[in-house]
Amino acid sequence: MRVAGAGDPTIIKTLGVLQSVLAYAVVEGRVAENPVRKVTKPRQAVERRVAPVPPELVERLRARLGARDAMIVSVLAYAGLRPQELLALMWEDVDDGRIAVRRKNVDGRLYPYTKTRQDRTVDLLAPLATGFAEWALASGRRSGLVMPRPDGEPWTRADWGNWRRRVYQPNAKAVGLISPVPYDLRGSWVSLLAWEGKTLLEVARQAGHSVAVCDRHYAGIFEAGPPDRTSAAAAIRAAREPGVRGVYALFDSSGVRESQ
Repeated sequence: MRVAGAGDPTIIKTLGVLQSVLAYAVVEGRVAENPVRKVTKPRQAVERRVAPVPPELVERLRARLGARDAMIVSVLAYAGLRPQELLALMWEDVDDGRIAVRRKNVDGRLYPYTKTRQDRTVDLLAPLATGFAEWALASGRRSGLVMPRPDGEPWTRADWGNWRRRVYQPNAKAVGLISPVPYDLRGSWVSLLAWEGKTLLEVARQAGHSVAVCDRHYAGIFEAGPPDRTSAAAAIRAAREPGVRGVYALFDSSGVRESQ
């Protein structure tokens, strides 16, 4: 399962089922002992809450990147797509002020469903809509994959790993991100929606989470909103203006409110 790329939670669940089956087999006298008990299981990591990445930091990061890489960061941070969803996104999915999220990319293979097997739509923020238009001109593509490899094929797991290690991580560290994990940019998008007044239920629907999961991951974001409501689009535009210190700048890169 390790070689096939399965994660620790999947391995732990599988070993649990096997151990139960073989424990019953021991009781029934089918086998002499339970071999799964001797298998070293992955340690269950403590689930961490995701801290928001302020738009100011997102924009500093984008400024260091080329057109393609800046667009990847924009979609993760301003639409909240999972990396697998981003790498399966088609131009036909971006239309009429919405992004339709209906498929995922697993190691270069496209599947007609998402992680939760439920299609969803995400509101297309105006600055991101502009970004899509600019990327269409820069890439020369208006159909098929929004973010293909240079040969037009879907990204593989190795392609994403190389991008994360060679492009994202060094630039994220350079702008001061404490946890340079691309997936954490979803926290930026969640914070934009939460801080403009969206409810936990509304955010959960667009994020493709249950309310319970959304609360577990992002409760700190909803609890530490800024003093004034600001639209997500306005916050992004403000972050793109040099020298502007908006309400989101009250939060450092760890998501902790600075002293005022």
